[in-house]
Amino acid sequence: MFRRTSWALIWRCESHPRQGRARQLEDLKRRGEKLNTYRAEQESLAETDQQIDLCLRANNEKLGRSMVRRKLEIQKRIKLSERERAALEPERDKLAQGLAAQKAKLASVKEKMEIFAEEGRHETAQATRCDRDYTISDDEVEVAFLAEKERRTGASRSNG
Repeated sequence: MFRRTSWALIWRCESHPRQGRARQLEDLKRRGEKLNTYRAEQESLAETDQQIDLCLRANNEKLGRSMVRRKLEIQKRIKLSERERAALEPERDKLAQGLAAQKAKLASVKEKMEIFAEEGRHETAQATRCDRDYTISDDEVEVAFLAEKERRTGASRSNG
């Protein structure tokens, strides 16, 4: 789980434009890869225990001592890996929080962008509608002109 979460975090953050973050993440990635050997070390420790048992049953003390040395080396590497892993947790959590904050900020910016785009579409539609309201066809002008002419001709006859 730690491995998958770390890789997902690293992948998401690597696209961040800041070079400092990219370097931090690259370092975290390298250390994470090193820690992924932890499980293999655990398996190797179990195998070594079986080999020690075999050596002791065969009364081969020289080979048994060699296997005990190997077991001690593996245990030291495991302890070191556990310490490094514990040291990485706060850094990973900090990066995860930073990523969450950046995602929230991005969502906010996208929301504002959509609002501005919607307002722009609304204003454009309203301007287009207004332009159409003020646009008068030649036929409308001709009909209105004939009506005005008839009204004025009728008004001058009734006055005269």
